[in-house]
Amino acid sequence: MLKNIVLFLSLLLIVFSLDDNITNHDIPLINENFINIYKYHYQMAVEDNVLDKRMISHFNKCEYDNNNKNLQYYSDTSYLSPGQINIYTEIGSLSNFIPQKLTESFFDIPLDNLNEFLQTTEDSKYPTFKDFIDGFKKGTNNDDEFHKVIINHIELSEINLLEWAKRVTERIKEIPNYNQKWKFILITPTIQDIIPKYGKIYKNTNNTNYLYNNIVPTLYETLNYIKNTLPIKTFIVILKNEDMSIWKTYKESYKYCQFATKTWFKKKDIINNCLNCNNYNEWTWQILQRNITRYFNTKYFNVNIINLLDNFIPLIIKTNKTKGEWIDLSFISIDCKHLSDIGISTLHTAIWNWLISPRQTKYETRSYFKPTVQMLKCPLPSCPFMATNNNFNYCDYNDYQYSTKFKNLLLHEPFGEEAMILILIISAIILYTLIWRFIGSLMKRQEEYSNNMKNKWNQIPLIEEGTLLNL
Repeated sequence: MLKNIVLFLSLLLIVFSLDDNITNHDIPLINENFINIYKYHYQMAVEDNVLDKRMISHFNKCEYDNNNKNLQYYSDTSYLSPGQINIYTEIGSLSNFIPQKLTESFFDIPLDNLNEFLQTTEDSKYPTFKDFIDGFKKGTNNDDEFHKVIINHIELSEINLLEWAKRVTERIKEIPNYNQKWKFILITPTIQDIIPKYGKIYKNTNNTNYLYNNIVPTLYETLNYIKNTLPIKTFIVILKNEDMSIWKTYKESYKYCQFATKTWFKKKDIINNCLNCNNYNEWTWQILQRNITRYFNTKYFNVNIINLLDNFIPLIIKTNKTKGEWIDLSFISIDCKHLSDIGISTLHTAIWNWLISPRQTKYETRSYFKPTVQMLKCPLPSCPFMATNNNFNYCDYNDYQYSTKFKNLLLHEPFGEEAMILILIISAIILYTLIWRFIGSLMKRQEEYSNNMKNKWNQIPLIEEGTLLNL
């Protein structure tokens, strides 16, 4: 009897183990066709791609002067060149990727455990923003030490943007004289990085509504922490990802991506019941930008929000091997949540070119992003600084031609404050002079009027006396 019971229990264990081993192959949304298309697209990208260290070599030909007086004399964010950056770090889920080799055994890996295989840009064979800065420094003979602080979010106890920022700042503080070094922080968040308490936000309207997956409160708390811990010589770039254009595109094209990101998007009934929720989300970004301008940005601390991903234009691939037209899968990782190593390199190239030479007439306007390989741009010799709200309109991005001296007056904030005081004093003196001249003129006219009236009054009796004598 005991023997039968043991046999029965062992059979139960086998059955349960088989159930636990139900893998991606058994999920109907993840089929072999999707895996094959992904492999094929990635292979094509590797063969046709020129994303390698050679793209950095042309920095040797950039016209750049390390002895530029602006770089030496002014040390604020409006005059920050890539060559001056000494510390680089990146936070956000779009800085991690799942290696392509994982697709070889994808059917044997449970969906929920894919994050365990994430790698950082340090593991990528394709150049990213940190390599662009390092290559530019070497190409322009800048021998300053360059530190890269890269942390995989799987090292964190809690996976959210704030915890990531805390871990990064701890590492930065270990660098000698970190306060005196320029720090560049690239923030590329997704919904995965939201602090849990901000996962659902109450919106007070006529109806009871909850906003899901709004990254803005998390960003604000993260920026506030960085501002308090690294208040000096910090340059931050945030990749705005409000519309989730990339993931909307892929979920509409591939059922697996729709399955993988199903918790990222509101259900139709929630959308129908939540009036003006999209407008509210956009409003939160506007408030964030306003607070950044008012409370965060200073001469030595700058936050830039870049809208590259708002309008995503995917590449369409049509070949004989894969029948029909397919959106290029090589840009994203196999989990449909992260970018691939190729995708991160392509995105970082676009961010570099945007900061070095933005194309738009207004820095805040929306742009578009098409994941094609671009050549890395050199900084403008006349204005070799990363674009900010302060210096954008005074550089030659929009064909403005200002003299160097005039540019110095416009951009240098300490001088601007002194100039404003001087202008106010001169204006006060001029106004004071004009007022006294006006008062003096009134007094003179009053005196002339009084004299005329006195003369007329004196003439009246003389006329009468003459008239009487004639009588």
